[in-house]
Amino acid sequence: MLLKGKSAVIYGGGGSIVGGSGFASRGHRGRNDIIGRTIVSQTMLGRAATHEDVGNAAAFVASDRARAMTGATAHVSCGALVD
Repeated sequence: MLLKGKSAVIYGGGGSIVGGSGFASRGHRGRNDIIGRTIVSQTMLGRAATHEDVGNAAAFVASDRARAMTGATAHVSCGALVD
């Protein structure tokens, strides 16, 4: 996972980008805008996960409310990963 600005860019198996948002850095805005649009276009929700989304999911799975979850994977990908 790579965190920059207000984004969470998660790299999946084989080096593929799974999710992210608003991660344009200085000098790479054009390329990063294209990558960002590509990521968003591949999600069911039409948006990328934010830090808040990832934090909320992490807080939930670490809480007592998720005590019945065992051996689970929590995908915070806005629908980019479907299982």
